[in-house]
Amino acid sequence: MVQPVDHRAIVSLLSVATINNKMLRLNIPISNNQSTRPKLTKGRVLWILISLVSLFLVPFILAKLWFTRDTLSSYAPEGTVAVIHLTPSRQAWTKIINDFNNLPIISERSLTIKDLATLKTNEISIFLLEDNKSAVAIKTQEKNLQREMLSSYGISIQKIGSNRWLLSNGLLPYSTESKTSWSFKSIWPKTIGTVYLDNFLGQIKINKNGYSVSTPNIKKITNLLPNLPESVTAAVSFQPELNIDLSSAFERFDTLLGPLQTIKSGEIAQRIKENGGSIILTNNGFLIETVFESSFLSQIIQIASAFQNPITKDMPMPDGSVVKEMFIDKTGANFESVWINGSEAKSVTTENGYFLAFDGEKTDILTSDKTLLEEYLNKKSEKISPVCDQKKILAYLKPNDFENGVIGRSEYTTTPNLFKFSEKFEEIVLTGNKMYFCY
Repeated sequence: MVQPVDHRAIVSLLSVATINNKMLRLNIPISNNQSTRPKLTKGRVLWILISLVSLFLVPFILAKLWFTRDTLSSYAPEGTVAVIHLTPSRQAWTKIINDFNNLPIISERSLTIKDLATLKTNEISIFLLEDNKSAVAIKTQEKNLQREMLSSYGISIQKIGSNRWLLSNGLLPYSTESKTSWSFKSIWPKTIGTVYLDNFLGQIKINKNGYSVSTPNIKKITNLLPNLPESVTAAVSFQPELNIDLSSAFERFDTLLGPLQTIKSGEIAQRIKENGGSIILTNNGFLIETVFESSFLSQIIQIASAFQNPITKDMPMPDGSVVKEMFIDKTGANFESVWINGSEAKSVTTENGYFLAFDGEKTDILTSDKTLLEEYLNKKSEKISPVCDQKKILAYLKPNDFENGVIGRSEYTTTPNLFKFSEKFEEIVLTGNKMYFCY
């Protein structure tokens, strides 16, 4: 006997089948054994990593900015020309003490970097003042000042703020402006401080050869120093039309320029300013390279030679006395020809030393040292060798040789602080945007 069909069961089965079919078309899993979590794509993983890095990096940057902020330099004494602000780590402090432990940091006082480290300071501003003087501001608690030690050195202590002190060789007027400065440059690795010069702020960093200091960027560099002879103690190249006054430099080192005292050295300085050029010094003489007119070179030689045989003439004065007036006759000037690397140079010997003018293909040279000229021309033709790992060099200095030779014969009566600091290094070079101090 046939059983009657249950229409409700059939409708129920058709509904279930229809729902399952729709779910399959929508790619919706109908089994509990399949996970419904979204898959991790490469982009999602990248964003997760960026978020994790930011989570740790942002607090680090903020902490670095906080501990390297400058709370001292705004108290600069009157007459400050530059400020060196230091916030070294404990490891950097150890290196600084090892390098400069006996270096006095306050003018006319023997307080050293090593002494300063005993005051438990984590922030220092060294103020370089006019007339080659210096003072120091530190941040430390009053109980760490060690007043007896500072008094024994003859150090004056001025409280300039909360836990902030100005140390100098005498009471100084200073700015009362309390200002905190922040610099993102301080967060870079191996940065130990900053240097302020006018409106410029540069980094002070430790590197494998010593230290480096950022300098104002020099644009349009067309004149670089070539390879230099070993005897060179200082050299600097000048870019054409550079706005710099060379006259004062020539006057200060006039005693070093020997025969140039007999001519107008200001005219040479003007040509270097207009055309660019180089000035090179050794302990035995100088070499100046720039673009001269041929007539100017001849005139220099004639004047230098004529000064060796001046013409004197008696001149009566209104009071009846007689003075001798000196004249020179350039037409009777004598000089000798010297051959350098196949080219003729003109030379003359004066009371102040030897003087030689070399007319080159592109530039001209005045020098008081024939050997220096020969070595310079030979070195100039060689491939550039790096100094302090740098090839594009604008200025070069051998601090110890320069101090013992050039500075010892100049008008300086005391050694500038710069040279006391720099004598810790073998060489110093200047590039277009940095100065390197190398062991």
